[in-house]
Amino acid sequence: MRRHIKTALIVAGVLMLLLAGLIHAAGAEDPASSIWEEIPHEEKTTYINQEEQGKDMGVTGPVQEIQEGECQKDAPAAGPVIEVSYDEAQLLLRIAQAEAGNQGEEGMWLVMSVVLNRVASPDFPDSIREVIFQDYQFTSVLDGNFDKAVISEPCHEALARIESGDVAKEIIGFEVKTSEELDKYFSPAFEYRDHRFYTKKGD
Repeated sequence: MRRHIKTALIVAGVLMLLLAGLIHAAGAEDPASSIWEEIPHEEKTTYINQEEQGKDMGVTGPVQEIQEGECQKDAPAAGPVIEVSYDEAQLLLRIAQAEAGNQGEEGMWLVMSVVLNRVASPDFPDSIREVIFQDYQFTSVLDGNFDKAVISEPCHEALARIESGDVAKEIIGFEVKTSEELDKYFSPAFEYRDHRFYTKKGD
């Protein structure tokens, strides 16, 4: 009987030791966790930032960097803003559409530039209306296409460029480039599509 009790006590002791070992193992701190807790807060933050920087954040192209206190600015207009009345704007739209409606926005912008450069020149009348209706100057006025012009969106865009101050400098006339009639009075400058543009003939 005593032998059985002694054996039972030994077994119970062994079981208690095993149980205590299991409890200790379950409650023990992870060595890595223990080391992490000992790292100062500042170093932890640096480590996290480095980890985040190393991740693929899904950016598929170059990222534009904007310095603090700076912002993107619109490109300045090519010249001072040009103020035209509603009636003058309609005249510019009509003459450009009638003379260069098949030349795209650029071609119509060049025609408007010619009109404004003539207004500014001492050799021509002083207003948009007078320049456009000066005798024998614009074919579309003579043949009636000026009055029939249906204004296109590119023509409005050309006018917006003019009103912003974007005017082609020095060109004072134009004609269909196969004509060469204006060679008598002006100096050829350049050609754009069907038109040849001219500047004032040098003295």
